[in-house]
Amino acid sequence: MLCFKIITELPTWYILFCVLLGAGLSYILYRKESWLNESPKWVKWTLTAFRFIVISFICFLLLSPLIKTLVRTVEKPIIVLALDESESLRFVHDSTFLNQTLKKQFEDLADELSETYEVVQYSFGEKLSSQMDFQFRQKITDYSILFDEIQNRYVNRNIGAIILATDGIYNKGSNPVYSIKENMPIYTVALGDTTQKRDLILQQVSNNKITYLGNKFPVRIGVKAHGVSNESSNVIIKRNDKELFRQAVQFSPNKSYYEIDAIIEAKEVGLQTLKVYVEPIKGELTEKNNYQIASIDVLDGRQKILLLANSPHPDIAALKRAIETNENYEVISKLAADFNEKLNDYNLVILHQLPSMSNSITTTLQQIEQLKIPVLYVLGNQSDVRKFSQVNKFLNINGSQSRTNDAIASFNKDFPLFSISEEYVSVFKKFPPLQTPFGNYNSTVTEYPLFKQQIGIVSTKLPLISFYVEGETKAGVIAGDGIWRWSLENYRQKQNHLAFNEIIGKTVQYLSVKADKSRFKVEVDNQFFENDIIQFEAELYNESYELTNEPEVKLVIKNKDGKAFNYSFGKTSNAYVLNIGTLPVGEYTYFAKTSFSGKDYTDKGEFIVKEIQLEEINLQANHTLLQNLAEKTNGGVVYPKDINTLGASISENNEITSISFSEEKLFDLINLKWIFFLLLIALSAEWLLRKRYGSY
Repeated sequence: MLCFKIITELPTWYILFCVLLGAGLSYILYRKESWLNESPKWVKWTLTAFRFIVISFICFLLLSPLIKTLVRTVEKPIIVLALDESESLRFVHDSTFLNQTLKKQFEDLADELSETYEVVQYSFGEKLSSQMDFQFRQKITDYSILFDEIQNRYVNRNIGAIILATDGIYNKGSNPVYSIKENMPIYTVALGDTTQKRDLILQQVSNNKITYLGNKFPVRIGVKAHGVSNESSNVIIKRNDKELFRQAVQFSPNKSYYEIDAIIEAKEVGLQTLKVYVEPIKGELTEKNNYQIASIDVLDGRQKILLLANSPHPDIAALKRAIETNENYEVISKLAADFNEKLNDYNLVILHQLPSMSNSITTTLQQIEQLKIPVLYVLGNQSDVRKFSQVNKFLNINGSQSRTNDAIASFNKDFPLFSISEEYVSVFKKFPPLQTPFGNYNSTVTEYPLFKQQIGIVSTKLPLISFYVEGETKAGVIAGDGIWRWSLENYRQKQNHLAFNEIIGKTVQYLSVKADKSRFKVEVDNQFFENDIIQFEAELYNESYELTNEPEVKLVIKNKDGKAFNYSFGKTSNAYVLNIGTLPVGEYTYFAKTSFSGKDYTDKGEFIVKEIQLEEINLQANHTLLQNLAEKTNGGVVYPKDINTLGASISENNEITSISFSEEKLFDLINLKWIFFLLLIALSAEWLLRKRYGSY
């Protein structure tokens, strides 16, 4: 329904002035026209009327009148028809029911509801779709993607109800009972089977992501039995068909779950794939949930880091804890007075408040220089700043030994050496100040400050945490005492140490990693799931070690059976990228090659694609969850045979009704094209009459 009225910002009596002006000018114009005396009387009155209308209306338009419209719209309730198309339903229902019976029931229900309501359809699982294909092949069940879509797309819309057909099993996202936010009834169609079938389930397989050659690592295995009593099976781990572990498990009414820790020795470097399975027993519901694939990256050895300190200090514990969150690092902390070892085995040396007035550590500094070991200096009240300036070749601090500043960390957003997560920047701003040496800071090589010093409210160019590169030698400086307070402040803000750990972890990673001077590199993750997109990135450097992407780069991927897949990299601004999509479950090797300036370059590696088995672990329908969801939202629960009753149930719900809303709009009357043509017709008619009856 459409209602409108004309309004103006000026007083209404101005309209009377427009009418009087139109009448007056029309009277004056035609009062003494002699040729009108010989014309019919209606001509004079008609001409006067036309001129009156035109003048009055033009004057009225000068008042800038507006048209105010009020549009009333009636919106029918929206009924969302949602189907869980995850694999768990395919494992317990026969295909005829799913592909024919259930499909026909849904089509009939949609047709029935469409007569009264606006019906939208979705299928969901690991992803959301606006179509239902009734194939039930999605590997994950996540209700959150459905409810988030409804709440975001139909915000402020008339959502009448949701009809949700599912078995109540979810294995990703939050509990749907607590994730639904809108006040709308949910009618659930209880699919699946609540009966616990006879089955052995390999419920858990967990292990570290990396280990080191020669180490023994644990694999934790959880096995659960349903409907199995006084029967036994075996838990087995194999690598390349070679059995590495076997343990018998005996199930009884009082013992239906076993948790086993298998200890495996890492004998080969590289990505190791382990097949873990529990031997099936007779009459199982399915054997697909009896096995899982585990993988672990076996490295040649940890990087050793020496944390050498002048004296005990809280900084040492904070640094050691942050570094050791990465399993790739082994930290050895020592006091300088007790240290007389060789540094050959260390990848990085951290000198905490060294050299100091009591420990010049001359021998240690000489070894660091001779072996070109990266070093991280942590300065403080015990540091001999003058000695520090003498022994290093990159930073001089000229100032008083005893004077310090309280410096707040000012993050350098243009720092180029590595990235820091944006979510932590707000955390850095509240870090307490460090006590820094007072004086002038002069760098003799290129300086890369991660944080600069802010003294009070004054931002300075003085480095607080900075990095230096001279030839093949890298060094870093934390020019302040009390970094342990950053760790505490991080925990106070976020109840974790993630921001502090990232600063220290990436500092150590940058300094300890040896520069890779290979001219051709290919990078890719070594583990994927079957629904993951696999992307390769490659870099090629010229003789000046500058990025180039002139030549073509070829890639060959082979599966375990030796079948080869050939690809060519695409080019970015100065590198290469290749997105190959998804691959079937299995183990793969890759070999990349290119030629540049008459030389051949190659790189190779391996990766694994794992099967997603979440839908196979739990096949017992959770109709209690569906009942709770319906009760919380004042909906209802039906079983497949009663789907045809849902239309009547929704019709009987008095809260599911159409709603009307009004929308006001304002626009200038002068913008209406028909007004222009109306005035043009009036003026044209007046002109024609004047011509017809003798006026020139």
